[in-house]
Order: sequence, then C-alpha cells, then structure tokens
Amino acid sequence: MNCVNSIIFLIICSMVIANAESSQLNNEPLWGYSTNGWVSSVGISDDGNYLIAGSHDNNIYFFDNRGDLQWNYATNNRVYSVDISSNGEFAVAGGNDDNLYFFVKENATPVWHYNTGGLIRTVSISSDGEYIAVGSMYDVLLFHKNSIFPLWKYETEGYVFSTAISSDGKYIAVGSFDHRIYLFERSSGTPLWNFSTGNRIFTVAISDDGEYIAGGGDDFFIYLFEKNDNIPLWTYDMGSRINALAISSASQHLIGSDENGSVKLFEKDSDIPVWSYNTSGIIYAVDVSHSANLVAFGNGRNENRTYTFQFNENSDYWTWETGNFVWSLDLSEDGNSLFASSGNNVYYFENSNNNNFSSNSGANVNLFMFSLIFACICVYYWKHQ
Repeated sequence: MNCVNSIIFLIICSMVIANAESSQLNNEPLWGYSTNGWVSSVGISDDGNYLIAGSHDNNIYFFDNRGDLQWNYATNNRVYSVDISSNGEFAVAGGNDDNLYFFVKENATPVWHYNTGGLIRTVSISSDGEYIAVGSMYDVLLFHKNSIFPLWKYETEGYVFSTAISSDGKYIAVGSFDHRIYLFERSSGTPLWNFSTGNRIFTVAISDDGEYIAGGGDDFFIYLFEKNDNIPLWTYDMGSRINALAISSASQHLIGSDENGSVKLFEKDSDIPVWSYNTSGIIYAVDVSHSANLVAFGNGRNENRTYTFQFNENSDYWTWETGNFVWSLDLSEDGNSLFASSGNNVYYFENSNNNNFSSNSGANVNLFMFSLIFACICVYYWKHQ
C-alpha cells in the first residue's frame, strides 16, 4: 500500500505543479509589426480576429490575428484615431488630412470619405458599425455608415479631444477643451446636457448601454454620471491630469489613469477605489474587458510597459516592456487578445489557453504526461513484485 499511496501522492503533486506552472504568464507578444511612424491609435474586434492601426506615417493598417496584413491605405497626413466594429466588419479612421474614412474589412479602398474641414482627433464607431462619432477641431459630427454626409454637427467652444459612443449608437459622449463634458442622443445635434468642469477634458468613456458616462482632464477629477442627469454621481481627485478612462460593458467598473502613472479601479456606486497601482511612467492608455474581468494599461517615460490586472487583485497579472511609450491599446471583449501600440510598432498578445495570457500549456502537458508514465511504471513493478 505504501507504493499505491506514493503513486497517488505523485499524481496529485504533478497536477499541482502543472497548475502552478500554468499561472506563469507569458509576457511576450505573439507578433509585432513596424510602421514608419508613431502609431497613435489601435482597435480590435470583440473576438480578437481583426485589428486596425493608424500611424503618423499617414497609413491605416488592417490585420488579422495571425499578424497577416490584410491591407493598408495611405492618407494625405498623419492618422490620429481609428476604431473598429465589434465583429470587425467595419472600420473608421481620421487624422490630420481632415478626412473621415469608412471601410469594410475586405477592401483597402474606403467605401466613402468626408472632409470635415478640420483636423480629426477622435473617431468612435458603434458596436454594430451603424453610427460614427467624430471630433474635428471644435466640432462634433455624427454619421450613419450608409451616408457620406453627417446626420448632424455641433460646435463646441473648444478643441474636441475625445468621443465615445454606446453599443447601439444611441448616445454619444464628448470631451472638449472648453472644459465641458457633453452627452448627445443620436436623433439630435443639441446636447441632452453638458457639465462644466474646471479645465480641459482629455478623455471620456461611456458604458455599452449608454447608462453611464465618465470624463476627466486637466482639473485632475474623474466625473461619473448617469445619462439622465448632468450632476455627477461622484467625483474623484486623481492628483494630476486624467489621461484615459474606460467603463466595463456591464457598467460595473470604471478604470482611470493619470499623468503621474497612477491607475485606479472603481465600482460604479463608490468613489473609493477597489484597488490602485502606481507606476513610474505616464499612462496614456487603459481598457477593460467585461468577460474576462481584466483591465489593461500601458505607460511611457521611465517604464514603457504594458500591464494587465484582474479585478480586485493588486498584483501584476502580466507585464511586458515595449521599449517606447505605450500610446494606445485595446482588449478584446473576452480578454483573450490584446493589441497595443508603442512607438512605431504594434504588438498582438493572445491567450493560448483561454484562462490567461500564457504559452506554457504545452510544457504543463509534458510534465503531467511524464508523471503519469512514471506512475504507470511504479504500478507495473508493484503488481509484479
């Protein structure tokens, strides 16, 4: 019986070791691609199968998740913002040539493009690809994918730096350098409401259902609103400029980052952070995945790293040094894929076992199989002794 007990113990230990090994996360990208200019914006479809990037080399790049470049399109100037629909069928881009470009994934030639008359800093497309919100100089414009002409246009009193659109395209959040956060309904170019803050607004976010809106900028405060009221549910002083915000699709969590390298995660009902983490670099990009309960962010200056965290876990989920500023990143909805830009490059990370960003599953299988074979040998000798 001592041999049998030893065999059982060996198998259990092998399983424990294999499971422990699987938590050692691989922080290397599956592939990367170099452009000839700073990559200012990236996007990924919900299933992680299609990816888009906009570069200061004037090009828009469209990839599949194997790293194969499906097409690229040369604009007349730097590309500042891109976005992609949930299924990857539609994509939009804009930049310094004043044009909004609308694409279908199969074709490198835009279905249409529209000259807004000013630099485009931000574009957002609804999940179904039906509606596109654009920030062009002081203007906010809303388009339907089937028309080259805007449904409406609204002029703010400052530079429009950020837009966000609900999944169905019904609600549009806007952040302007006129110190205001705006909420629009797609049927009208007159804001449902606006809220005046203490300084320029650099970032806004909206929940998939449009129920919650967040904004932040140079007055150091994060503001969270319900769609029916321009009085904030709560505010939080981050201590430096708010650079990026994201709201989970289930509307339960909000993540924000600031100029001093701090990241904080909130539940929507409280201004007390669930957790916080401090880096030594400026954080310009954050995202949140509902399905996998992950948050991701990237920084620059002293670190130049991508990070992912699990909700309620104040420890590294994984981190990777990119070698340059992480300016933009996007998580797939299920959390199995991450697309990030750093300097002139884009990087794609993939979860190989649907539990975490790990590539150790093959090694774990080998370890476990070796243990089973060894156990079988022990059984054989026990039966024949």
